Amino acid sequence: SNLPMFNEHIENYMNRMLEITAQEMEQAQGQMEQSAARVPGIISVASIALLVVVIVIMLGLRLWVIGPVKKATKQVDELVEGIRCNKGDITKRIHVGSRDEVGRLDIAINDLVAQMQIIIRAITEGCGQMEEKQADIISNVEKVNATADHTMQNLGIMSEGMQLVKSIVVKGRLVNLIFKPQA
Repeated sequence: SNLPMFNEHIENYMNRMLEITAQEMEQAQGQMEQSAARVPGIISVASIALLVVVIVIMLGLRLWVIGPVKKATKQVDELVEGIRCNKGDITKRIHVGSRDEVGRLDIAINDLVAQMQIIIRAITEGCGQMEEKQADIISNVEKVNATADHTMQNLGIMSEGMQLVKSIVVKGRLVNLIFKPQA
């Protein structure tokens, strides 16, 4: 009846499926071998790309982080060394190139130097005023010394006059004692 024919159909279909599966397996194996052959190239390209990315990151760090820190540090070192040697220009300020931590540190140092400049100016003005006061005091002391010298001269003259008066008074008493009429 139809069963052998049906079985034959199923068998043909199964054989055909096995052939297709075998072809697909060969095709898949070929694709996998091609893919496996490309893996070292992909790894090489990925390694080169990773190396380029690392270099770009390192250059970026150098330009945007390390560079500004080194520049600010150099400027601070120059400022401090100048102040330490009494040759510093405290009117100089550090260039603020950013608003990050380094920039805020630059601003703080600039503020500190500005405050130092104000303090030094106040001390300098105070010293100038002290020199003026000292000159006034010296002038007054010289005037007092001159007045004291003049007073000493006048006292010397008065002393001589008093000695003269005393001698006249003493002589006058003697004269009176000698010529005093006796009663």
